[in-house]
Amino acid sequence: MVRKTVAFYLEDAPPLLETIRDAVGRADADALRRAAHSLKSASANLGAVRLMRLCQHLEHLGDSGSGAAAALAVDAAAEFDQVRTTLEAAVRRGDL
Repeated sequence: MVRKTVAFYLEDAPPLLETIRDAVGRADADALRRAAHSLKSASANLGAVRLMRLCQHLEHLGDSGSGAAAALAVDAAAEFDQVRTTLEAAVRRGDL
């Protein structure tokens, strides 16, 4: 069950990050809020706390339309890369 959850997460997160980047570029607060909320929830379910918090900040910035969202989107993508590496290693080791 955990492996399936991880597989779905690793499949779903990149398109959500792409949506976040696109939404920031278009200043689309609603799309930013929705994508950040989805990734925040999925990340929380897998214990990716730092990524969850970054998404939480993005979600709130979507409400305010702040220009800081671009930097947070870059941070979120970098953090996802670390989360993906960690999860993939855990799967290979049989820890999940």
